[in-house]
Amino acid sequence: MNRVITLVLLVVILALAGCGGNTADNSKSDLKTAYSIVDSRGKRISFDKKPERIISLHVSTDEILLDMVDSGRILSVSKGGKERALSHVVDKAKAVNKTTEENIEFMLANKPDLVIIRENFKKDFIDALESSDIKTVVIKNPKRVDDIPDYIMQVAKAVGEEEKGEELIKTFKSRLAKINNLHIKEADKKSVIIASSLGARSFKGTIVDDVIHKSQLKNAVDDTDLPNDANLNISKEEIIKANPDVLLLIDWNIEKINRGESQVYKDYMSDESLQDVKAVKNNNVILIPMKLTVCFTHYVCESIEDLTNIVYKK
Repeated sequence: MNRVITLVLLVVILALAGCGGNTADNSKSDLKTAYSIVDSRGKRISFDKKPERIISLHVSTDEILLDMVDSGRILSVSKGGKERALSHVVDKAKAVNKTTEENIEFMLANKPDLVIIRENFKKDFIDALESSDIKTVVIKNPKRVDDIPDYIMQVAKAVGEEEKGEELIKTFKSRLAKINNLHIKEADKKSVIIASSLGARSFKGTIVDDVIHKSQLKNAVDDTDLPNDANLNISKEEIIKANPDVLLLIDWNIEKINRGESQVYKDYMSDESLQDVKAVKNNNVILIPMKLTVCFTHYVCESIEDLTNIVYKK
């Protein structure tokens, strides 16, 4: 009798051990697919699997996502992502049918499993997303070109593609190193000021300032006492004082740029107060799309190369 009891107990123990073993295996399997990240707010966001319905609200996140994940995982891209004057990935963006609308109704109707938003976006909108249980990752904006690898990796971690992020960063750094090795003699570098219909800006100490210098140009306000501020407008008097070799005029319509029909171009060329500025006097007022100076991703290499070629007419 004792022998029978012993055998029964042994069978029960083995069965329980088998169940316990299966449970452990399943747990390990779950852990392989689950991950979590900490976004720029210090908030932890957890994922059961890689997101498959991603919404992007910015041109820069469009550019990174479309080079990192299959377009089938992207639910919508920003309006700017489909504008040639703003985006380097217009053709790739055609594979994404929807364009992001910046309202909570659009988000609720489309049921994304991830929304990627840059910092300083409307806090009430972010709060509304999270109140609706929509996973929202807020990423830190790059302030200089050297910050771009971190910006790429923030997106990569959010979508569960760190390896692809590393590949993108490696290629970017390699291209940038080649650009950094190209040098025009300081005396031959042209000074520039960037302006648009919203006025001229200094861009001192910003990522745009980096683009100017890496394009073998000089920012005409570098030697002034103007503070480092991307949003600082500079007056016509300051333009005259800086006397740039080139005026770079941003327009948002690529067709108008190609035809030279931009109103901002006409305004600067006909402005009586600017007629003695070297750029205007020598007809070195150049229309460019915004993406040639304002770029926060690995595509900044294209921006730099294109800007160099346009200004130096290569």
